[in-house]
Amino acid sequence: MVRHIERILLLICVCWITVTCTEPFDFEAEEFEDILVIDANITNENKRQEVFLSRTQSSAEDEVVLVSGAVVSVEDDLGTVYQFQEMEAGRYVSDIDFGAVQGREYRLRVRTNDGGSYTSDPAVL
Repeated sequence: MVRHIERILLLICVCWITVTCTEPFDFEAEEFEDILVIDANITNENKRQEVFLSRTQSSAEDEVVLVSGAVVSVEDDLGTVYQFQEMEAGRYVSDIDFGAVQGREYRLRVRTNDGGSYTSDPAVL
């Protein structure tokens, strides 16, 4: 019986501590960093490849910020350049069908209309 009472008292204490020690926490980011997000998956399938561009946003916003007006291309290690055209805000599609070839290196290049220039490290299929 004593063990039963001890357990009940322990449970009451834990509940009381949980309820009384909770304080609301208002999160405020001190600094927001605007970062370009590049979503590209170049495959070995011979097709028009796609690249999607967007920007990070503060945690208070729910919308995706799509990037328009960029110049997008993929270059292989032989110097062939595949240009991409903007089909809709944030979505860029290659001008021609192509597929990545095994053993070749590819580099993605993006130049945004705000002057940013980005080049990926070489990637091999």
